Amino acid sequence: MRPAGLNLGHAWVLALALGLICLACDGSGAGGAGGRGAAQVVGTTLDGSTGDVLVGVLVEGPDGQRAVSNLAGRFELSGLNTGDSGHYKASRGEHYHGALDLGPLQAGSLEVVFHLTPRRE
Repeated sequence: MRPAGLNLGHAWVLALALGLICLACDGSGAGGAGGRGAAQVVGTTLDGSTGDVLVGVLVEGPDGQRAVSNLAGRFELSGLNTGDSGHYKASRGEHYHGALDLGPLQAGSLEVVFHLTPRRE
């Protein structure tokens, strides 16, 4: 038995609206509160002079998050919050360094490229 005035079309509209509200509330939609792990910075580490991929580069986030670039020069820095901003740095031993100021982060992944340059004495 249906309540008076509620037809199948109204039920579909109501279900769709509730689904969109739930999507926004769980942090995966644009209106979500986000939270730890809701944002990440991913990218590539390159030699700023030659454009060659750099392997084994330590990438550090503003709150101590760390990642190391793989054989393709790729890294994934996760554990960030939406809205975070700050100084991100990349280094490989004593030889190369690079830095970026980013933020505020949106939910999902932000693609960046670090062009590392040799350290000057």
